[in-house]
Amino acid sequence: MVKSASAAFVLLLLGAHGVGDLSKRLAEPPSMFRDGEQAWLGYVLFAALFLVSLVYMRDVIRAGEEEEAIIAGLAALLLFIVAVTPSFQGFHILSSFLLLLLLFGHYWRLLRDSGSPWLIFHVLAPFALVLLSGCHSYGLWQKCLILYLVVLANLRHHRLCRTRSIEPLPASTSLLFGSGGVNGRRKVYQLEAGREWARSKAR
Repeated sequence: MVKSASAAFVLLLLGAHGVGDLSKRLAEPPSMFRDGEQAWLGYVLFAALFLVSLVYMRDVIRAGEEEEAIIAGLAALLLFIVAVTPSFQGFHILSSFLLLLLLFGHYWRLLRDSGSPWLIFHVLAPFALVLLSGCHSYGLWQKCLILYLVVLANLRHHRLCRTRSIEPLPASTSLLFGSGGVNGRRKVYQLEAGREWARSKAR
Protein backbone atom coordinates (compact mmCIF):
# COMPACT_ATOMS: atom_id res chain seq x y z
CA MET A 1 0.00 0.00 0.00
CA VAL A 2 2.85 2.40 0.81
CA LYS A 3 4.51 1.56 -2.51
CA SER A 4 1.29 2.12 -4.45
CA ALA A 5 0.59 5.46 -2.77
CA SER A 6 4.20 6.54 -3.31
CA ALA A 7 4.05 5.57 -6.99
CA ALA A 8 0.80 7.52 -7.36
CA PHE A 9 2.45 10.57 -5.78
CA VAL A 10 5.44 10.39 -8.14
CA LEU A 11 3.19 10.05 -11.19
CA LEU A 12 0.99 12.93 -10.05
CA LEU A 13 4.05 15.08 -9.40
CA LEU A 14 5.34 14.40 -12.90
CA GLY A 15 1.91 15.12 -14.36
CA ALA A 16 1.63 18.39 -12.44
CA HIS A 17 4.76 19.66 -14.16
CA GLY A 18 3.10 19.11 -17.52
CA VAL A 19 0.38 21.66 -16.70
CA GLY A 20 1.51 25.19 -17.54
CA ASP A 21 5.00 26.54 -18.09
CA LEU A 22 7.57 23.84 -17.22
CA SER A 23 10.33 26.15 -15.95
CA LYS A 24 7.85 27.94 -13.70
CA ARG A 25 6.45 24.65 -12.43
CA LEU A 26 9.93 23.34 -11.65
CA ALA A 27 10.62 26.36 -9.46
CA GLU A 28 7.37 26.05 -7.51
CA PRO A 29 7.14 24.11 -4.21
CA PRO A 30 4.37 21.47 -4.17
CA SER A 31 2.10 23.71 -2.08
CA MET A 32 1.95 26.28 -4.88
CA PHE A 33 0.36 23.71 -7.18
CA ARG A 34 -2.83 24.37 -5.18
CA ASP A 35 -2.83 28.06 -6.10
CA GLY A 36 -3.45 27.92 -9.86
CA GLU A 37 -6.31 26.88 -12.10
CA GLN A 38 -5.42 23.22 -11.53
CA ALA A 39 -5.63 23.53 -7.73
CA TRP A 40 -7.25 20.12 -7.42
CA LEU A 41 -4.03 18.54 -8.65
CA GLY A 42 -2.08 20.09 -5.79
CA TYR A 43 -4.57 18.79 -3.23
CA VAL A 44 -4.46 15.31 -4.78
CA LEU A 45 -0.65 15.41 -4.46
CA PHE A 46 -0.96 16.13 -0.75
CA ALA A 47 -3.65 13.45 -0.39
CA ALA A 48 -1.26 10.86 -1.86
CA LEU A 49 1.50 11.90 0.55
CA PHE A 50 -0.96 11.87 3.46
CA LEU A 51 -2.01 8.33 2.51
CA VAL A 52 1.65 7.26 2.51
CA SER A 53 2.12 8.68 6.01
CA LEU A 54 -1.04 7.05 7.40
CA VAL A 55 -0.28 3.59 6.01
CA TYR A 56 3.33 3.90 7.17
CA MET A 57 2.15 4.82 10.68
CA ARG A 58 -0.28 1.88 10.75
CA ASP A 59 2.42 -0.59 9.74
CA VAL A 60 5.08 0.66 12.18
CA ILE A 61 2.50 0.27 14.95
CA ARG A 62 1.92 -3.32 13.83
CA ALA A 63 5.70 -3.85 13.83
CA GLY A 64 5.85 -2.74 17.48
CA GLU A 65 7.76 0.48 16.73
CA GLU A 66 5.80 2.81 19.02
CA GLU A 67 8.38 5.61 18.99
CA GLU A 68 8.54 5.61 15.21
CA ALA A 69 4.74 5.57 15.06
CA ILE A 70 4.66 8.77 17.14
CA ILE A 71 7.11 10.41 14.74
CA ALA A 72 5.02 9.25 11.77
CA GLY A 73 1.89 10.66 13.41
CA LEU A 74 3.59 14.00 14.05
CA ALA A 75 4.78 14.06 10.44
CA ALA A 76 1.21 13.39 9.24
CA LEU A 77 -0.04 16.27 11.41
CA LEU A 78 2.57 18.66 10.02
CA LEU A 79 1.76 17.51 6.49
CA PHE A 80 -1.93 18.20 7.07
CA ILE A 81 -1.10 21.71 8.33
CA VAL A 82 1.06 22.35 5.26
CA ALA A 83 -1.73 21.09 2.99
CA VAL A 84 -4.45 23.40 4.38
CA THR A 85 -2.51 26.63 5.02
CA PRO A 86 -1.68 29.35 2.42
CA SER A 87 1.66 28.93 0.67
CA PHE A 88 3.15 32.22 1.85
CA GLN A 89 1.84 32.16 5.42
CA GLY A 90 4.56 32.07 8.07
CA PHE A 91 2.97 29.11 9.86
CA HIS A 92 2.88 27.18 6.58
CA ILE A 93 6.55 27.83 5.87
CA LEU A 94 7.55 26.91 9.43
CA SER A 95 5.50 23.70 9.36
CA SER A 96 6.97 22.61 6.01
CA PHE A 97 10.50 23.24 7.30
CA LEU A 98 9.82 21.31 10.53
CA LEU A 99 8.32 18.42 8.54
CA LEU A 100 11.42 18.03 6.36
CA LEU A 101 13.72 18.42 9.37
CA LEU A 102 11.75 15.85 11.41
CA LEU A 103 11.86 13.20 8.69
CA PHE A 104 15.47 13.85 7.73
CA GLY A 105 16.53 13.67 11.39
CA HIS A 106 14.49 10.52 11.97
CA TYR A 107 16.18 8.59 9.18
CA TRP A 108 19.55 9.99 10.24
CA ARG A 109 18.99 8.48 13.70
CA LEU A 110 17.90 5.12 12.26
CA LEU A 111 20.97 4.94 10.04
CA ARG A 112 23.25 5.96 12.91
CA ASP A 113 21.78 3.42 15.34
CA SER A 114 22.07 0.62 12.78
CA GLY A 115 25.68 1.51 11.98
CA SER A 116 24.84 1.83 8.30
CA PRO A 117 27.61 3.06 5.96
CA TRP A 118 24.90 5.05 4.14
CA LEU A 119 24.83 7.57 7.00
CA ILE A 120 27.50 9.74 5.34
CA PHE A 121 25.54 9.77 2.08
CA HIS A 122 22.38 10.72 3.98
CA VAL A 123 24.09 13.68 5.66
CA LEU A 124 25.40 14.90 2.31
CA ALA A 125 22.15 14.25 0.41
CA PRO A 126 20.63 17.78 0.80
CA PHE A 127 23.82 19.35 -0.54
CA ALA A 128 24.11 16.77 -3.32
CA LEU A 129 20.53 17.55 -4.38
CA VAL A 130 21.43 21.23 -4.73
CA LEU A 131 24.14 20.25 -7.20
CA LEU A 132 22.00 17.66 -8.99
CA SER A 133 19.21 20.21 -9.45
CA GLY A 134 21.72 22.65 -10.92
CA CYS A 135 21.02 25.21 -8.15
CA HIS A 136 17.78 25.81 -10.05
CA SER A 137 15.47 26.95 -7.25
CA TYR A 138 14.28 26.18 -3.75
CA GLY A 139 11.10 24.64 -5.15
CA LEU A 140 12.95 22.07 -7.25
CA TRP A 141 15.32 21.28 -4.37
CA GLN A 142 12.38 20.79 -1.99
CA LYS A 143 10.65 18.40 -4.37
CA CYS A 144 13.86 16.42 -4.85
CA LEU A 145 14.28 16.17 -1.08
CA ILE A 146 10.67 15.03 -0.68
CA LEU A 147 11.23 12.30 -3.27
CA TYR A 148 14.40 11.24 -1.46
CA LEU A 149 12.49 10.97 1.84
CA VAL A 150 9.71 9.00 0.14
CA VAL A 151 12.32 6.52 -1.13
CA LEU A 152 13.73 6.15 2.40
CA ALA A 153 10.23 5.63 3.80
CA ASN A 154 9.62 2.83 1.29
CA LEU A 155 12.94 1.15 2.12
CA ARG A 156 12.25 1.37 5.85
CA HIS A 157 8.68 0.11 5.39
CA HIS A 158 9.93 -2.79 3.24
CA ARG A 159 12.42 -3.77 5.94
CA LEU A 160 9.81 -3.68 8.70
CA CYS A 161 7.38 -5.80 6.65
CA ARG A 162 10.12 -8.35 5.91
CA THR A 163 11.12 -8.45 9.57
CA ARG A 164 7.52 -9.13 10.63
CA SER A 165 7.16 -11.98 8.12
CA ILE A 166 10.59 -13.41 9.10
CA GLU A 167 11.94 -13.35 5.56
CA PRO A 168 15.54 -12.64 4.48
CA LEU A 169 16.27 -8.98 3.79
CA PRO A 170 17.66 -7.73 0.48
CA ALA A 171 21.27 -6.56 0.76
CA SER A 172 20.43 -2.94 -0.08
CA THR A 173 17.79 -2.69 2.65
CA SER A 174 20.04 -4.36 5.23
CA LEU A 175 22.85 -1.93 4.47
CA LEU A 176 20.55 1.04 4.89
CA PHE A 177 18.83 0.13 8.13
CA GLY A 178 20.88 -2.75 9.52
CA SER A 179 19.92 -6.37 9.95
CA GLY A 180 18.69 -8.56 12.76
CA GLY A 181 15.92 -7.41 15.07
CA VAL A 182 13.83 -4.28 14.90
CA ASN A 183 15.87 -1.06 14.82
CA GLY A 184 18.95 -3.01 13.83
CA ARG A 185 19.35 -4.74 17.18
CA ARG A 186 20.70 -8.26 16.85
CA LYS A 187 18.86 -11.07 18.59
CA VAL A 188 21.10 -13.42 20.58
CA TYR A 189 19.82 -16.85 21.52
CA GLN A 190 21.46 -18.82 24.35
CA LEU A 191 21.22 -22.59 24.44
CA GLU A 192 21.01 -24.20 27.86
CA ALA A 193 21.68 -27.85 28.64
CA GLY A 194 18.44 -29.64 29.37
CA ARG A 195 17.72 -32.95 31.06
CA GLU A 196 18.14 -34.98 27.88
CA TRP A 197 21.58 -33.48 27.24
CA ALA A 198 22.70 -34.10 30.84
CA ARG A 199 21.43 -37.69 30.63
CA SER A 200 23.36 -38.39 27.42
CA LYS A 201 26.55 -37.02 28.95
CA ALA A 202 26.14 -39.25 31.98
CA ARG A 203 26.14 -42.30 29.73
